[in-house]
Amino acid sequence: MMRALPIFFLLITASLHGQVRFVPNEGQWPTHVHHRAEVRGGGVQVEERGWTCWQWAPPGPDQPADTRHAGRRQGILWTASFVNGTPVLRTDWSASETAEDRIHHYLSDNPTQWAENLQAAGRVEAEGPWPGVQLRWRGTRRGQAKFEFTVSPGTNPDVVQWRYQGVTPETTPEGHLTLRHNLHDTAAEFTARLERPLAYQLLEDGTFVTVPCHYEVQGQEVRFAVGEYNPELPLILDPEIAFSTFAGSTGDNFGTTASNGPNESLIGGTVAFAPGYPTTADAIQAAMGVFSDGVSHAALTIFNPDGSALLYSTYLGGSHADIPHSIAY
Repeated sequence: MMRALPIFFLLITASLHGQVRFVPNEGQWPTHVHHRAEVRGGGVQVEERGWTCWQWAPPGPDQPADTRHAGRRQGILWTASFVNGTPVLRTDWSASETAEDRIHHYLSDNPTQWAENLQAAGRVEAEGPWPGVQLRWRGTRRGQAKFEFTVSPGTNPDVVQWRYQGVTPETTPEGHLTLRHNLHDTAAEFTARLERPLAYQLLEDGTFVTVPCHYEVQGQEVRFAVGEYNPELPLILDPEIAFSTFAGSTGDNFGTTASNGPNESLIGGTVAFAPGYPTTADAIQAAMGVFSDGVSHAALTIFNPDGSALLYSTYLGGSHADIPHSIAY
């Protein structure tokens, strides 16, 4: 029995958890835009011929600390377009894992750019952009936007190629794909790259089998060079687009208190004003309801000793405004 061949990608901004939701375009944005999603440190825009990423820059020494809330933020933008692909129609998308709340956009005084009662989704999919290939985007609790291509039997996975504009793709000796921009600053930890791809297949009995795979770059175009695999089983290619910018949430939040924790960890208390704060899988309260909960939630996060990973993170709130203070261990 022949089975489809999926190829997975992952757009992430770090290893912290958050809520990624794809908001559909119902006239509030230009017609080539199909969905938008905010991710930690930036965002992604799903379009008819590819996608666009934007990445917020860390505040510079001469940039006021309150520029984010004054509507002024600095960052970079780049696009990726399908090579030899056909446009995906906006009407081709189907959505699942939809949110319970509704979103309203009033972007100008022109009612034609207003969109009301939009329902964001954790997963959207469409046929294309190549014959025999299905494109799927979905959010994860790690604050990521994951996209994958499912290649049907009889379709060569080599057709899955994309072309960058705005950044320069370069492979590293470790197998990563660096996306270079002249404003990137390694010293300030302001970088972007695709992690080395992991290729594997799952056999009928659940056995995990890795498949040789690496990036191939020709100018601005990127594809995967895949080794021998079973063409009757799905093949998963799983890189990650990593934005190294700053720790944080996709929703507004402010740190209010901190303390030393067990085993040299750090405990931080935050007031969160919107969904998107990073939480771990064992959180007491993993999400914040937009309408059912209060205007703000307290959030408690435990970092490892060097601050590079979350050991535990959760919302803590009810139906009123909650603000943590005076944490002590």
